[in-house]
Formats: sequence, C-alpha cells, structure tokens
Amino acid sequence: MRSCILTETGIGWQEVNRLPLPDAFDLMNHWVDYPTQGMLMRARYGIEPRPKSAREQMAAIGQFIPGQQGGIPEHLRQAIQWAEEMKRKIVN
Repeated sequence: MRSCILTETGIGWQEVNRLPLPDAFDLMNHWVDYPTQGMLMRARYGIEPRPKSAREQMAAIGQFIPGQQGGIPEHLRQAIQWAEEMKRKIVN
C-alpha cells in the first residue's frame, strides 16, 4: 500500500510513514471510484507488475528493517532458499 501511495502521489517516504492508516485506507478507497492517471494508463494498456521471486521480495523488505544494512538475515535467507526449492519441485 505504501508503494502505491508513493507512486501515485509522488510524496516521500517520510510523509507516507507519517500518514495514519485510516487516511491511507481512505485514499485507497477514493482511488477505487476516482483512479489516478497512472492507474488508468496501466489499465488501458494492460500493464501488469512483473512477478517477483521470494528473494527479490525479501531483499526489498530487508532494506527497511533497521540495523539490516548488511542485507537479509541468515534465517530469512534459508527460508527463501527453502521456498524457492519447494516452488521448483512443484513446478517441475
């Protein structure tokens, strides 16, 4: 939700982080009835977000965890590796 607010409004992380959750939900509900230009363009041209692997998702999340400048903690790396192995077994 924060990423959507960032993308559609152009405000910074600090402002988004200070935005009360009820206000964020109100904004998202407003966009259901009155989508932004970016939302309309993506819908018109069928632009879908690229699916991310578990590793990419955790790397993105890891950058916002305080004290984790070194990257993803080892126990989360192992969980990601296990999830990707299970996914490969299911797909193959």
